[in-house]
Amino acid sequence: MKLGMAAATAALLVVATASAARAEGPPAAPLVLALIVTNNRSAELGRPELQYADDDGAKYYEVLRMVAGADDVELLTDFDRDSTRLFPELASIPHEPTRGAVSAATDRLAARAHQAAAQGRRVDFYFVFAGHGDVDHGRGFLELRDGRLESDDIESMVKRVAATRAHVILDSCNSFFVVNPRRAGGRRVAVTEEAARNLSERMPNVGVLLSTSAEAEVFEWSELQSGIFSHAVRSGLLGGADTDGDGRVTYDEIRGFVDVAGADVDNPLYRPKVFARGPNGHGDEPIFDLSAARAVLLDLGAGEQRVTVRDVQELPWIDVHKEAGTTMRLRMPRDRAVGASVDERNAASPASPLLRRRAIGAIDEAGPVPVASLQTSPLEARGPSDVLARLFASPFGPRAFAAWEEKESHESEPVYGISAEDGERMRLLLFQVADMQRQARHAGGAMLLAMGAGLAVGGVWMLTDRSLPLADPTTLGDILIGEAGALAVAGTLSLTLRRDGEVLYDDYVRDMATPSVDGARVVARTEQRLFDMADSARRMRHILAPVGWSLVVASAGVFTAEQVSDPDPKRRLEVGVIGGIAEFLGLAVGTVSSMPTPLERMVDLWSADPGIQRLPRAPEVPTVGVIPTPGGASIGVAGRF
Repeated sequence: MKLGMAAATAALLVVATASAARAEGPPAAPLVLALIVTNNRSAELGRPELQYADDDGAKYYEVLRMVAGADDVELLTDFDRDSTRLFPELASIPHEPTRGAVSAATDRLAARAHQAAAQGRRVDFYFVFAGHGDVDHGRGFLELRDGRLESDDIESMVKRVAATRAHVILDSCNSFFVVNPRRAGGRRVAVTEEAARNLSERMPNVGVLLSTSAEAEVFEWSELQSGIFSHAVRSGLLGGADTDGDGRVTYDEIRGFVDVAGADVDNPLYRPKVFARGPNGHGDEPIFDLSAARAVLLDLGAGEQRVTVRDVQELPWIDVHKEAGTTMRLRMPRDRAVGASVDERNAASPASPLLRRRAIGAIDEAGPVPVASLQTSPLEARGPSDVLARLFASPFGPRAFAAWEEKESHESEPVYGISAEDGERMRLLLFQVADMQRQARHAGGAMLLAMGAGLAVGGVWMLTDRSLPLADPTTLGDILIGEAGALAVAGTLSLTLRRDGEVLYDDYVRDMATPSVDGARVVARTEQRLFDMADSARRMRHILAPVGWSLVVASAGVFTAEQVSDPDPKRRLEVGVIGGIAEFLGLAVGTVSSMPTPLERMVDLWSADPGIQRLPRAPEVPTVGVIPTPGGASIGVAGRF
């Protein structure tokens, strides 16, 4: 009887558990929210207008709509006439990219996130920007139509939306410093270790993917009708970077994809440079989940392939160069796949000429489409421009990704925030330091040799002229000749041995002329050496200054005591001569050591260089800047008069 009751109870528990599981059902899908802001214009910085930031905004909108609802993606941009014709269905959606519009869109998305969180759903939030940006007093900012969007604004935005995870994608100049503002008084460069630590402390649930160029330009390509960085990123997010085929693109995968895509571009200005950090610092966290994306699936076979996927209006959406021995699945936004085509290029040729075009016909709802099965269509020969012919020249896949990870593990930390202008400023600064040190050692060496010659003449005179009113002219002559020899040696060494600044300048010029060397790392390494040299010179001055003044005091004391206590006038004269020489040397050492060296002054100029702000506007209060130039320095006065 007891056994029967136990069995019945167990059966009821099983039924109740199963019913509860059915009631709960599978976990709710995460809610994806996105705010996309793009701006072609540069009102504050006065830079040339961009041509394709609005197109990038439209493309990012279509990509994120693959995983988000229509009400969950906000687009703030100004479409020009060409973009309106290319994206007519989106022309009525966007609002102007203003501070007020950003705040209003953030409020709408924050309300959606709060509602989803109350239902127990996870929320992923994307903030995407393409346009102009720069650094002002160490803090990065993005240009909107009516003002700036600064690092504090973005942090506030992320906190207001309060998503489970947030992803920030920025394609602008100096975007690294939008999420990693420079500290007051800090170095003008930044490295990933410090940045990762700061991000983890301030925004642990936020992942960032940034274009890190420090130049005053966002590089676009008319062939892509897009910014180079944004096109490479979208190509990776749409499947090109999914090396393990799990339908999720991680931060490490997208960074590796963009790095490999631009590795063969000769001009570093056109080579995308990326900073990527996943939420909580985990590079294996996904930045984009394609598993449930509303898209047309395009499968590439096992052979090496280089393809470009274009929509019906010939706009490029995806560029990949897949390595041999593995397959790849690409996703094309469903609305842009109708009438689209796949261009197959010659992967073995650096120029990558077009081999064939395959048309995507009727869209099959059932499953993926093997690209090899698509029918070929007439094509018109086209090829990339000479400058960027080698973009996507290297194949990418699991092996390329593993090789990239291995290479990255042995690379020194990347350096951000250094432009070509900064590199040239550093060269001019080092030239001035080297030139001043060269002139100083030549003048010092000549002076030491002249002093040595004078002492030698005096010593010989005392050794040969017995009529001098000295108690012991022979001893004094020997002392003077010995001092003359020491000064001659010191003068010769000064004339022949190069100073640290001269060596540093030659090293810098040589390293910057080496094509395979990262110029940003050279500038950062040289800056550190320069600071170390200045610190060493300062410490040496602090040691020598008291020594020189002590020698002056001691010499004066000995001379005074001798004059008072010694009745022999010849002895007093000898002591006076030796004491005078010692006092002169002490005075010289003390005076020179009490003043900053030219090296220290130049390093102070570098640290306070107003050029780091790179903003073409006059400050309210007039300021004076000194910038080293070949053969001297230029003085600039900026302000409103």
